Amino acid sequence: MDPAPDSLAAPACRSTWVTRLLGSLCLWHALTLVICILPGQWRSSGVVGEVLGQYQNATGTQQEWTMFHTIPVIHRMDVRLEVTDPVGTPQPMGAVLPGFQPYPQPEEARYYSLFDRMTYLPQGQKYADALLARAANELGPAMDPGHAPLTLVIDAWYTRSLMGIHKLGETAVERTKEFRSSGKPTLSP
Repeated sequence: MDPAPDSLAAPACRSTWVTRLLGSLCLWHALTLVICILPGQWRSSGVVGEVLGQYQNATGTQQEWTMFHTIPVIHRMDVRLEVTDPVGTPQPMGAVLPGFQPYPQPEEARYYSLFDRMTYLPQGQKYADALLARAANELGPAMDPGHAPLTLVIDAWYTRSLMGIHKLGETAVERTKEFRSSGKPTLSP
């Protein structure tokens, strides 16, 4: 016996309804993810922003970046040690130990990571102290603590935003950070 046409229509109707529901949910979720990459003031305004915020909190899809902003990276970096001579003039030396090699251009990831992190991590001074202690040991008898203090100088050129580049006509802004020995025990060099 052939099944009645009504019994075949019911599963097909349910299947279509479920497919449309799942498709709508997937479309809504994809739309919320796309909206997340828009600048914050656009995506958080009005009713859409309120509904989107509640949905993101419920699903854990909140994102803290935008596609239309320049990534805040360092354009380039120069790192050196400076020894102050008895007259008070800083004499530059390479900061890569052993041997006081110059900071490599283009940067090698290992050195870039170390010196970049020194500029913003709370323990940056401890790493600088370790490097300065090792440099003082390497200088040996030529290093007179009273007359030749060592300074670690990190010159970093931070990439400007696209608007800043257009307005000011320069790609990066220089920020210099100097480290002198804190006199506290250091991490192992």
